[in-house]
Amino acid sequence: MSMFILFNNKSCGGNAAIKWQTFIKNYDLNNSNVIETGKGDCKEIISFALSNGETEFTAAGGDGTVNYLLNTLISCSDNSQISSLKLGAIGLGSSNDLHKPYEKSNLIGMIPFRLNFSKSEFRDVGKLTFISEGNRITKYFLINASIGITAEGNFLFNNPDRILSHLKNLNTNSAILYSALKTISGYSDITAELKIKGANPWKVNITNLNIVKNPNITGNLSYGYPANYNNGKFNVHLAHDMSKLEVIQLFLALQKGKIDKIDKLDSFSADEFEIISDKLFNLEYDGEVIQTDSVLFSIKKEWIKVCTC
Repeated sequence: MSMFILFNNKSCGGNAAIKWQTFIKNYDLNNSNVIETGKGDCKEIISFALSNGETEFTAAGGDGTVNYLLNTLISCSDNSQISSLKLGAIGLGSSNDLHKPYEKSNLIGMIPFRLNFSKSEFRDVGKLTFISEGNRITKYFLINASIGITAEGNFLFNNPDRILSHLKNLNTNSAILYSALKTISGYSDITAELKIKGANPWKVNITNLNIVKNPNITGNLSYGYPANYNNGKFNVHLAHDMSKLEVIQLFLALQKGKIDKIDKLDSFSADEFEIISDKLFNLEYDGEVIQTDSVLFSIKKEWIKVCTC
């Protein structure tokens, strides 16, 4: 077996190195080319691997590591190359949403993996175009994106206080619960304009906006339906004008995967839409968080192959 592996030992609050040792003791990676983030220019190394004809790449880390590898591969490739690439993953992060729902046959201990490159399928890739510090930037995501409470919670999770740092080392779900409750307690809606292709602009007060290509939005939170990875559409869920009590009710519903009785929650499918605000807001994609005041979401249908197991 041979593959190119990008290993992020800072995933899972720095615990990825321990998980990595557990994994390599139980899975044969002897012929693999392992590159560790923070040691050398990863983009240059990946570009060199692509120029040598490498097509099978694996992210060993959390969802952010998957996102980094995805964006680096896209930035180093042309469209004809991208269609030939295959992406695998070893879940060493805190949440590992890419892998959910977990299959027992693809777990070593509690470490999920997708490394069977002979069983890979084309998946849609989300595209973000936004302004940051006066620059127009394009990024891509494979799992989900969000604005509002989910994005704020992810920002807190990535920049933990002392209590959250301790919880992240003890139990991921407890850490996510703490992040959610702390975020809810201090959150105010984002007033913005929603522009959906083919429809009139819509003024909204965003409590939470999830742009979904994967069943789980973070941890064990889910909208309760199976994912469709290659239909060329996002499932978009807009929670608006919610009180803190209503947000908690939404949070509990997402834990059960049952949202049919939630008021002030609008769901629709789209392949392109835009959010514009007068103020900066946090925008999250695959666990990564940036600030902007506008973002255009679009989709690249069946653009890259991902291992299914």
